[in-house]
Amino acid sequence: MIKNRQLFSVVFFIFFCNTITYASADATAPKLSLQDLIRIALKRSPTLKKSEAELQVSVSDTSQARGALLPSINLNSSVTTKDNPANLSSSSVATSIVSNTSEEYSVYLEATQPIYSGGVLSALALSHQVEDVKRLSLVNETQELIASVTQAYYQVAEQARLLAAAEQNVKTLSQHAATIGRYEKIGRARKTDRLQAQVNLAMAQAEVKKIETDLIAAKGDLRKLLALEDIPNIELPKDLLKIQYEKIKLDEAVEKAMRANPEIQILNVNLEKVKYEKSVALSSDMPELKLSGQVGYRSPNRPDWFEDTSEYTQVALNLKVPLFSGLSSLAKRRGFEQQKMIATREVELKKLNISAGLHSAVADLESTIDRLEMARQASENASAALTLAGRDYQQGLISSQDLVGVQRTRYDAEKLFVSTQFVYFNTLLKARRLMGVQLEKIYAEN
Repeated sequence: MIKNRQLFSVVFFIFFCNTITYASADATAPKLSLQDLIRIALKRSPTLKKSEAELQVSVSDTSQARGALLPSINLNSSVTTKDNPANLSSSSVATSIVSNTSEEYSVYLEATQPIYSGGVLSALALSHQVEDVKRLSLVNETQELIASVTQAYYQVAEQARLLAAAEQNVKTLSQHAATIGRYEKIGRARKTDRLQAQVNLAMAQAEVKKIETDLIAAKGDLRKLLALEDIPNIELPKDLLKIQYEKIKLDEAVEKAMRANPEIQILNVNLEKVKYEKSVALSSDMPELKLSGQVGYRSPNRPDWFEDTSEYTQVALNLKVPLFSGLSSLAKRRGFEQQKMIATREVELKKLNISAGLHSAVADLESTIDRLEMARQASENASAALTLAGRDYQQGLISSQDLVGVQRTRYDAEKLFVSTQFVYFNTLLKARRLMGVQLEKIYAEN
């Protein structure tokens, strides 16, 4: 029995030490600001790594397409045996056929330089367009990742602020319930007042539990965006009461979005890309001019293959002009005209959607600024009213029901103020995202 107790004591001691170690590690872990979180996400995101790899592939494809414009040099060697039929006539018999065999041995160095090839030039231009699309896609995905991380951070911060407000509400209601309990004993408060205070306290405690669950879920969403195994220690934003409002002019915002929004830029490049895809598809119907030269040895018999008399050089200018393609080019042209129309309509639709989104975001931003000032004033007034109501209740000037109403109003005003702040932050983020503002400079470098 003593041995079992000693073993239990040792196990408990080890567990206690580990708990202390983990707790101190969490306590001493550096807190990560929004800038730190965005840098981590940009470094670890699998989506961005995939896009960067695709961009490198497109850069390699462009280099390959550029190589088609450079001269090519090849070393060729061949041995050819021909069995040539020859017709021999006889004076008295019909014509008979015999075989006459000949051989040719050759080895030569051949150089070819394209002078004009519409297909090669179009393929190079098309590769540049594809590379531009990949580069803009990387920019767009970077913007999307920063926006997602920022929104997730705001969600964590909002839940943390709501939790602080809920815990303060529990503290207020707990003090009130204790006061009501004392007043009931001396006959100053009714049993109904005590029961209502206990019910309000229980409901407030339940709300704290719910917000704690929502906060854990918000941190989990942020952790997934950061591609981390554990939830980081997050530094919440400070001085939310000192918000510097940013007012956006709608006309300037729309004009900037049409130039800088990466989604519009991608569609514009895709529209331009259709022209080069058409040129590549029709390259077989275009003229082709190239210069070629050969230097080497050619001989009809092997012993004289590499003799001086077998040396030869050859220079040729080759021009290819297609004359008839079976009307396939007409069908190709009609198909690419439709593709061009589709790409044009996609650009127009995207511009309309972004313009409409900016109209909504700017209007929401202006409205949110007004609501935020109202919520700020309401929160300050509600706090002051609660202080006065507590004093008046102790003096018997107001009833318990009046005090409960003021307590609920103060908590509702605080929740409204907190939620309105983050509505403003998210609305501003949405407007900046639509405008094509470089979010990394704003949210990760400050």
